[in-house]
Amino acid sequence: MRKLVRKEKKKNVLAIKEEVVRVGKLIHEHTLVSGTGGTLASRVPDSELFVITPSGFNKSRLSPEHLVVMDLKGDVIEGKHKPSIETSAFLVVFNQLSRVKAIVHTHSSMAIAAGLLRIEIPPAIVKTIIEIGSKIPLAKYACPGTKQLGENLVEALKDANAALMERHGVLAVGPDLESALNRAIIVEELCTQYLTAKLFGEVTNLSKEEVQEVYDVIRAWGELKKFKSIRDWEETLSKYRRG
Repeated sequence: MRKLVRKEKKKNVLAIKEEVVRVGKLIHEHTLVSGTGGTLASRVPDSELFVITPSGFNKSRLSPEHLVVMDLKGDVIEGKHKPSIETSAFLVVFNQLSRVKAIVHTHSSMAIAAGLLRIEIPPAIVKTIIEIGSKIPLAKYACPGTKQLGENLVEALKDANAALMERHGVLAVGPDLESALNRAIIVEELCTQYLTAKLFGEVTNLSKEEVQEVYDVIRAWGELKKFKSIRDWEETLSKYRRG
């Protein structure tokens, strides 16, 4: 028997549904998917629930009533349609990575090309480090619709905010759908830049020291509470400079 969503949670559920509908349109606008491809899911604040897109629907044409509400045990709480075939994998990611509150799964072209080549995108471009991690990792192939796919994604996402999926696409995560969407867009952009550069010659990567320096600058910028003078920034940054 399906559980009912309590009244106090309905407002949060509706807000998440509306966000899923909005982002569903955006993944098509950014040509990250075609047809009925892709999956979106987002946790409902202050609950053990999440909202996920249904199977077989074009994500640009969704409405709130199309969406499925589930709990972290995998039970459907609300919805008339089957959830995405990737529900098993998403459950593994949500349950094993507590920092993940939203997931965007896409089939963008250059990211799939990288996955077909079985390559990770190394730290050659500064934006990779800022937005994704020290690299864009590659999750090993597993059949869609399986828990094993989720396990492979969890392994790849330990130190990254997105991963390439071998022979499949991209999975980007974040504290909300907007962040996850932006990371999915950035992954496609970085794959395009990296693979294009390799057509013309050897691509060199940032050293470990250079990668660490980027991390230090990001942390310093986050710590900076005021900026009334360039000296404020220089003083904050100096705390992170390594000898």
